[in-house]
Amino acid sequence: MLAPKVSIIIPVYNAAMYLHRCLYSAVTQSLKNIEIVVVNDASTDGSLQIIEEFITLDKRIKFINFSKNKGNGIGRNTALRAACGTYVLFLDADDWLNKNAAKILYNAASKNKSDVVLMGYTQHYMT
Repeated sequence: MLAPKVSIIIPVYNAAMYLHRCLYSAVTQSLKNIEIVVVNDASTDGSLQIIEEFITLDKRIKFINFSKNKGNGIGRNTALRAACGTYVLFLDADDWLNKNAAKILYNAASKNKSDVVLMGYTQHYMT
């Protein structure tokens, strides 16, 4: 089996309000050769149940569950050690990706042999 082209790393702490959209945007990427590494940092708001729902739907999800809150940095670093992708894409649990984001970033990075690729973003405010 080939290594994933991109590992999408998603640290989660009490993000139930946003998490479904975030995970949906990850699993529906047009680039299919990806893995999604989700770290639940001892969420208490229902985030764990949403993650478990997605795990049953998509076998590309690797799940790490902390029983005690360790913070965003520890979560990201733990996910990095578990990731197998050629490239890594960090996605916050309250954000989501355009359907072609991983493919566009992967193509740009591999074409230019880049260590880092940056992308723009659009802010949406919830009222």
